[in-house]
Amino acid sequence: MTSSPARRRPDTLRVALVHKMPTPYRVPVFDLIAQQPGIDLTVVYSSRREPNRKWDVPVGNAPSVFLKERVLDLGENKYVHVNWGVGRALARIRPHVVVTNGYNVTDLLVLAFARRTGARVVCQIDGTLESERTLTAVHRLVRRLADRWTDAYVGPSDSTLQLFRTFGAEDDEVFWSPLAVDNSAFQGGGPDSRPYDLLFSGRLTEVKNPLFAIRVAARAAERLGRRVRLLVVGSGDLEQAMRDEAARHPRLDVEFRGFVQQAGLPAMYASAKLFLFPTLWDPWGLVANEAAASGTPTIVSPHAGAAGELIRDGLDGLVVPLDEDRWVDAVTGLLQDETAWQRLSAGAVEHVQRYSWQAAADGYVRGIERAARAATEAS
Repeated sequence: MTSSPARRRPDTLRVALVHKMPTPYRVPVFDLIAQQPGIDLTVVYSSRREPNRKWDVPVGNAPSVFLKERVLDLGENKYVHVNWGVGRALARIRPHVVVTNGYNVTDLLVLAFARRTGARVVCQIDGTLESERTLTAVHRLVRRLADRWTDAYVGPSDSTLQLFRTFGAEDDEVFWSPLAVDNSAFQGGGPDSRPYDLLFSGRLTEVKNPLFAIRVAARAAERLGRRVRLLVVGSGDLEQAMRDEAARHPRLDVEFRGFVQQAGLPAMYASAKLFLFPTLWDPWGLVANEAAASGTPTIVSPHAGAAGELIRDGLDGLVVPLDEDRWVDAVTGLLQDETAWQRLSAGAVEHVQRYSWQAAADGYVRGIERAARAATEAS
């Protein structure tokens, strides 16, 4: 009996990268992947924009298709994508490798397509060990079944990579692809050139904890014995509650700018001495990248994925548990110590350079290439 010849990797890999929607921090990465020799990339988007997003994002230069939208709103800014036509779109692309973006119904349909056609699978998610602890047994079962059919994993944080290993992934199947911004677009001067003491940027919703930032700013003003200026960038359901809370504190000046598109963000970060990021939970927190690139030291809760990785306590920011007294201490300490401020500012600018769009693209490419090798190893 003669054995079948080993399957050879094609000279050009056709790759279908399935993603929820165009975002300002992913589209440039996809463009870089599309420029990689030997990769023929098509980005398949589930929707133009989720209901809670206001981004004005160009689609970019990578070839892309948009599926017929069906987005289920589960409340609390949680959405499920159900694109029944994804299989037909993939059949036209005929990918050697598919990249999923989580465990939405659409992603499970992509997995079914891969099982049927022999395409290899890369899983890209931003979840962490902490986020997985809140999942139901059904969610965990779905993940376990999906991971049996996955060849490589791509994630933005150490915690995400650790999560993949709990799925049974080997070290050579796990790849770091950081969440990043255009670092070169952000820059800032010394503290004297920054008119605002503090900045809060993000959706004004409960999970982002903006009322905590208002209270900390107000108490810092009382301790410093002077007016404190807080700039708030973002919109959401808690805006009126924030305005009401700010009005109770005569030494606190709060300016609400509302939602600001990407092009306007660098000026916001460059105008503040400190960035407050008191999130109750965030898989990463790209606002921390924006602050770091601006040289704006960040005070962050330990519940952000960026805490301890991008924002290292005492090196380029402060990681502080969500205790108001400790946050007031941190804020007033840095506002009164220019030497410490300068040290953290310089550390942030230096460290954030590692978190770039090119590094993110490289991580995706390594995952895609590992999945392609899995096809030859299995033959």
